[in-house]
Amino acid sequence: MLRQDFSQIICQLKKHRFKIFLDTNGIFFFNYKSLINKKVAVLGLPLDFPDSKRTFRNEKQAENVIKILKYCQKIKNKPKIKIGTVVTKKNINYLNELASKLLKYKIDTWKIYQFIPIGRNASRNRKKLEVSTKLFLRETSKIKNKYAKLINIVVSKRNDRARAYFMLDPDGKVIMPIDNGQYCQNLNVGSVFDKNIIKHWRNKVSEVNYLGNSESTFRIKTSRLPIEEIYNKIWFKAKDYYKKGQFYTKDHANWMNREAIELAKKEYFDPSIFLPFVFLHDIGYIKSPRRSPFNKESRLTHMLYGAKYARDILKKIKYPKEKIKEIITYISVHDDWALDNHSPYRYNIFLGAFNDLDFISMFAPQDFEAMKKILNKSDKQMIKFMQNNEKIKNRPFVTKTTENLFKKYLTTKQMEIAG
Repeated sequence: MLRQDFSQIICQLKKHRFKIFLDTNGIFFFNYKSLINKKVAVLGLPLDFPDSKRTFRNEKQAENVIKILKYCQKIKNKPKIKIGTVVTKKNINYLNELASKLLKYKIDTWKIYQFIPIGRNASRNRKKLEVSTKLFLRETSKIKNKYAKLINIVVSKRNDRARAYFMLDPDGKVIMPIDNGQYCQNLNVGSVFDKNIIKHWRNKVSEVNYLGNSESTFRIKTSRLPIEEIYNKIWFKAKDYYKKGQFYTKDHANWMNREAIELAKKEYFDPSIFLPFVFLHDIGYIKSPRRSPFNKESRLTHMLYGAKYARDILKKIKYPKEKIKEIITYISVHDDWALDNHSPYRYNIFLGAFNDLDFISMFAPQDFEAMKKILNKSDKQMIKFMQNNEKIKNRPFVTKTTENLFKKYLTTKQMEIAG
């Protein structure tokens, strides 16, 4: 609403039959209230605290939001009202009080967001504001259980918004927030005036997150190919490679796939990247010499061929190009630790989590026996090998889920060996 041509833009959008969702801090609402009431379908307003004194935004802005809510109570023809609340360490204990306040006003949706450290101020104050996903879900579940029958509440985890938007800046630049679980940034997709901008955007967007946001926020049904069907296609094509690869790779892949699916759910990873990466990571062993997997030449060969074959598989099923690029990059370096390069696993959550699972897989029954033969170790020696492995120091576990999974398998195997 800072633009002088704001009214013309709204009228043009309406003329072309767009449904307009206006997300605003509310400061200039009353300058355009008549236009907004007539032309806007949904009005989004931020409110993080039950009163303006405790806000970490502009105090006047918070007061203005309350004024807008009071004003909208009195008029008949108005847009639907969506309140957005960003949950941080500062306000997580005020959610119940905020919910009670919102009940006084006729709002249509309350969307509760997990804080994302994106932007200069958010990144600078990350330690003061960021809450864990576990805490966020626990507290928002309490709110939903108590108020869901009274307010339409939508809970949005951090990972739900990664690669989920088509955003425009004032100059027409299309941006998309991306998030690997540790670092967030805005990805420049291109200009809205580019001929192929929609195609470029589709190659980068997470279909699951984009459509999921649309369905939950606007209560609409979208048509999409079940994501499980896509993964089944990938795994079906990968199995032929595993059958002809190293003697243990198929069993290893089956275990990795099962655990990766669970890990992606628990850690809210983007499954469209993480799962194909895991499903296809060792298909290059079909071309690798049948030597010990600890042989450096074998490691390098299977990564290079694996990336090539993965690209072929994903292209055949018309997987998004940008996602193919990311997946094959991971496959091409997934065993770089064996070449004395440990840094990728510390700075990329997908590579780190994959490496965690790949290491833990040596506890799986078939892998454990295979590794014993390859390393010429007894059961007890294998346990010691796992406990003192260089991985623990050089590539520490990147998630609590994988760290706990390692402890679980270690304890179970120790008990089995002890009898």
